[in-house]
Amino acid sequence: WGLTRSYKMGNTDSKLRSPKNRTHFVAAKREVVLSAGAYQTPQILLLSGVGPREHLEEVGIQVVADLPGVGSNLQDHLMAPLNFELAPNANALSPAGIFTLIRELFNYFVFGQGILMLPFVLGMAFFRSGMRPESDGNDLQIHFCPYTVGDEEVAKVNLGYDKAKNPRFDPALIPPVGVLFLPSLVRPYSKGTIRLRTTDPLAPPVIDPHFLEDPRDMAMLKTCYKKCRQIACETSAFKNFIAKEVINPYSKADPESDEYIEQSIREAVVTIYHPAGTTKMGPLDDPMTVVDPASLKVRGFSNLRVADTSVMPNVVSGNTNAPAIVVGEMCVDMIRTSAPLPAARL
Repeated sequence: WGLTRSYKMGNTDSKLRSPKNRTHFVAAKREVVLSAGAYQTPQILLLSGVGPREHLEEVGIQVVADLPGVGSNLQDHLMAPLNFELAPNANALSPAGIFTLIRELFNYFVFGQGILMLPFVLGMAFFRSGMRPESDGNDLQIHFCPYTVGDEEVAKVNLGYDKAKNPRFDPALIPPVGVLFLPSLVRPYSKGTIRLRTTDPLAPPVIDPHFLEDPRDMAMLKTCYKKCRQIACETSAFKNFIAKEVINPYSKADPESDEYIEQSIREAVVTIYHPAGTTKMGPLDDPMTVVDPASLKVRGFSNLRVADTSVMPNVVSGNTNAPAIVVGEMCVDMIRTSAPLPAARL
């Protein structure tokens, strides 16, 4: 690893994507810190010959280190939308409410207050389903948005909702004046994989999240779905302002049944973009451990570390941004402790 191959991913640099400029070589005098995220950190390791022997041989890459845990243990947070139409007495923005919009624009720009000051996700709640050990902490989360999302292009690009594939995603079904609850699973049992499609470093990896593969995940999400309904329709804070739940007209199941809820979740569940765990740290006697927690070094390498959410053995039960920063800060401390730089270079 005195010489490391570095790949530029994405399409932000056309020069790097040209056939004449596909690789760059960067000399590393001491160490390499890999911090490309839970999708591309394992992809880079696999491309470098570090990963499950069987998979590397399958795609034609010489095995440098047989580490079966690379690209395994993928975990992510999930959510499913639950829309409600607001009653006429509710104060909300909508394309049809032009006078409300004018008033709120005035309040925002003149007084710095009003509806437009609110974030898209206005409220969140964490709680336990009771289906995991108490020591696991919260396993469910509710996101509350004081608006609905009826933009077809936004829903298609960001969430994969395509009315051509499923008519329930027709934006016409979304009320212009409404609120959105997002029942969310933050401690899943299901685990996915990252694998190479080809040896081309610019080709996206094969991401198989195995969402809801473990039936316990569906059971927990159904609990969260029902809790959202209860909050919207039975609590004093909401019941006088909620007109009705937006029901999928294409479902043949009773909207109050578990069958309807499960269908709604399976058809609309999406990632919250919090992937983790694909080069997990752990006990060195665990064959699936990739990274030594004492140093964040990849097993079998003295000068290769990983510092991102892929080292998490289990995804945290909240947003991954702050924990990812902590991993990076810990990596800095480990490097400083193990190989202090000369005073002249500090």
